[in-house]
Amino acid sequence: FSSRTKTLMKVFVGLFVVVLAMTCGRSAAKVSLDVDWAAFLGRADMLYQWANNTLLPEKWYESAFIGNGKLGMMVRANTSNILRLDVSSSAVWDDRQPGTQYAQDNNFVCDRPRLPVGQFLVSYPGTLLNASMRLVLFDGLVRGSLTTTAGSMVFTAFANSRYQTADVMLFQYNSTMPVTVKFVPSPAVSTWALDGNCPDYKYNPPPVVSQHGETTVIVQPHLSGKVHATAYALRTRSLGPAGNLTTLVVSISDVSLTGQAEAIGNVTAPATQNVVALQAAHVAWWHAYYPASFVTLTNTQLEAFYWINMYKLASATRADRVVYDLMGPWFIDHTPWPDLHWDLNVQLTYWPLFTANRLDLVQSLTRLLDDNIAALTSNVLPQFRVDSAAAPAGASSLECLQTCYWDHGDDCLVTPPTITGNLLWTLQLYHQVYEYTLDKAVLDRLYPLLRRAVNFYTHWQLNGTDGHVHLPVTYSPEYTKAPDCNYDLSLYRWGLTTVLAMADALHVSDPNNPLWRDTLARLTPYPTGPTGFLIGANTPLADSHRHFSHLMMIFPLRLVNFSSPDIRALAEHSIDHWLGMQGGLTGFCRTAASSMNVLLNRPASAYSNITLLLSGFILPNTFYHEGEDGQCGETPPAASSAVQDWMLLAWNNVIHVFAGVDDSSLPETGFYHLRAPGAFLVSARRRQAKTEFIEVISERGAPLYLQTDLTPPLVLTPSYPHTLFSNGTLFISLPSGATVLISSSSSPPKDLSIRPVAGDKNYFNYWGFQPVVAGPTLELAPCQALPSQRFEFDPAAPQSAIRHPASGLCVGTAACTGDNGEPMVLQACPPNATFDNTPDQVGCGAYSNARWTLNSQDSLFVMASGRCMDVNGATGPKLDMWDCDPQAQFRNTAWAYNTTDGSIRSLDTHPDFTVGRCVTVVASTRHVAPLRVKSLSSDVPWGRPGRSRPVPQP
Repeated sequence: FSSRTKTLMKVFVGLFVVVLAMTCGRSAAKVSLDVDWAAFLGRADMLYQWANNTLLPEKWYESAFIGNGKLGMMVRANTSNILRLDVSSSAVWDDRQPGTQYAQDNNFVCDRPRLPVGQFLVSYPGTLLNASMRLVLFDGLVRGSLTTTAGSMVFTAFANSRYQTADVMLFQYNSTMPVTVKFVPSPAVSTWALDGNCPDYKYNPPPVVSQHGETTVIVQPHLSGKVHATAYALRTRSLGPAGNLTTLVVSISDVSLTGQAEAIGNVTAPATQNVVALQAAHVAWWHAYYPASFVTLTNTQLEAFYWINMYKLASATRADRVVYDLMGPWFIDHTPWPDLHWDLNVQLTYWPLFTANRLDLVQSLTRLLDDNIAALTSNVLPQFRVDSAAAPAGASSLECLQTCYWDHGDDCLVTPPTITGNLLWTLQLYHQVYEYTLDKAVLDRLYPLLRRAVNFYTHWQLNGTDGHVHLPVTYSPEYTKAPDCNYDLSLYRWGLTTVLAMADALHVSDPNNPLWRDTLARLTPYPTGPTGFLIGANTPLADSHRHFSHLMMIFPLRLVNFSSPDIRALAEHSIDHWLGMQGGLTGFCRTAASSMNVLLNRPASAYSNITLLLSGFILPNTFYHEGEDGQCGETPPAASSAVQDWMLLAWNNVIHVFAGVDDSSLPETGFYHLRAPGAFLVSARRRQAKTEFIEVISERGAPLYLQTDLTPPLVLTPSYPHTLFSNGTLFISLPSGATVLISSSSSPPKDLSIRPVAGDKNYFNYWGFQPVVAGPTLELAPCQALPSQRFEFDPAAPQSAIRHPASGLCVGTAACTGDNGEPMVLQACPPNATFDNTPDQVGCGAYSNARWTLNSQDSLFVMASGRCMDVNGATGPKLDMWDCDPQAQFRNTAWAYNTTDGSIRSLDTHPDFTVGRCVTVVASTRHVAPLRVKSLSSDVPWGRPGRSRPVPQP
């Protein structure tokens, strides 16, 4: 901060207004955190309920999950008489080295991918009457019970967080009926090989089972000669009439020559003999984990989602454990991505840990980089290895090596025209550890690798005839190849700026300093065009694109100066163009889009991008996937990061408080000890569109620039030298270790407690698997003028409901977006048949997923989203939403509404379509998780105005 701070102060000389209202002689008033953690997190606990005649939580994304940073378990129903416990370890990877006889063309997804471990099947007799589970966030464990006609069982599962004493998972059950436990090992095979993508693949040998006293060991040999082993013991004692208490203790070793001994040692460790003490120590770890920071907000579902992800992150990784890859410690059978992805996924996964003040978890990523500098160096051409390094262009194993997987450069190395900037992006997160702590020891570790990442580009940069430094053709992630890719230019500009600043801070006279300074001064501007920021030179964003690789300078790097009206307009236009191209957008892009809209002062859009993500993409247990089994662990944490950004986000060296909070949707928010760049801990409370107070603790004495909507004159308690600039930015000279409370003299806070908002009890424990009887569904059936085919609709109204009088429900879609393929459902109607623009507390804001216009010229039922009612697959009988196309070959989006009998008849002309069919309400007895039929908010990805606040101009 220091050098730019001086510049900022000079710029504003003469513009500031010294705040006159100061309190003198008052002691610091401390903000307190008033939280009953068990009760607060209890309303976010995930609940699961099922019975013999309902759908079961049988999918991985319907399971309850536990983890201790390496070992993980998913608890779900296999059948109504079998619980399935999927166990895995994020440290179990294949290890076939290049050049060996069993290696597969140096492609890590065949040679060194993540490997599955197996499942325990817990079987019980009788007909299931009811079953339930609860993921208890505060205690970090799963509790459950089930009853059959043969008896009952209660159970508890946890992955020991005090793994230093015993690295184990436990499943303990008390049963009044016979229960059998069987372990089924998974084949130690690459999922790519199972899909036929690894020609001549050589299978690992079959597992070897042996018994060592009470401990069963399954040793899985690897072709390399190493093994990984799974050991377990079942310990049962009688409780008399109350049945038997059985404890299943499980451990999974790393891949080594001594895996069997490691697994047995953990299962037989003395700590496992006293489960009560072991569980108490485990629970104590979780109780100490949560209070590092606190966030509360009015949207109860979203608040719970945030806290479940704080639980998920600590379950998936720890400071001394394995990096959180795409799956974490929860392996998904048939995953297409058994790996660590470097072009977005690993970065987004770690985003929320900085502001959440949970930096210890980031060490699993920074340690991976520190330990693999040699591998990162070997990813570049031999002649550059003396001073350069690069991360894999796409994905890799934990070895961080570039292989012949997907797009790569010469000799399967990282060279243009492949993706070249991934290491710089990952190091940007490493550097954030310093930004958020100002711990110079971080710079000592980071500097050698950062200079290598920057030097890598110096070998490829080109001097143009225009006097600028240019970059050769590289690959903009997930789009195309182009010279001067904005992905690379943004990261290179950040890298040059940062390495020079680090050299100054460390007093290093680096011989490359002159080259770096000259390159930074002459680096070509970002290519722009009519669509805003381009992919690269002469390469516009012409097709819908889920990655924000061309917008890195906006977010997450925040390199552009949003104080400039021209730059701000360019950024806004670029974001709107990107999000306005439908078809290729998926869930993860909404996380960045939300934070970008905070930067543009569009809080309603920031909010709606996340609620759109939750309503349209997030799964019942808060996981996210692309493809049935393609778990992508990065998106839920990144969404939690966006929620933090609404409350606290820094750009242009100014910390903004509540800049992204949509007051119309979140009338009350608060946070405690969120961490900000400059080593500040910030707490604040906002109610009814008004910030009540802000507290800042300075750990290092850095200059503090703060943007807030507190009404001047301001009160600082205690008083420190400060200046309020005319643009609303507050500068405070805050010593190291000092705490300051900031409030408005016109509305002094009556109390300084941060406590949970009341929340909506109707949405407590929203996540999980709590089946409810589904409402009627919509299909096509022969037109017969039946009540199930009669609908009320006003063809003359520009936006009208399609009401089904017999049920009192209205036609809409499950999610607010009305995206292609979104199924048609019946849902609650508003008080009037014709919708107005009044947001509803239950459905989408302004009912965007249930407002229809009949285009009589083309016979199209058009939803507010711009898509049309469609015959699925052009043959039906299911109905969904699709792009409106009056010229469609089979007219499967064309309809005729009969005002006499209220029928809606399809005009589909597909040769396999049975003519004379009408939209029909079909009664359903199936059960679905409520998430699948509930939306949270309207889809307003861009363009909605923000609340009035000064545009910062530091």
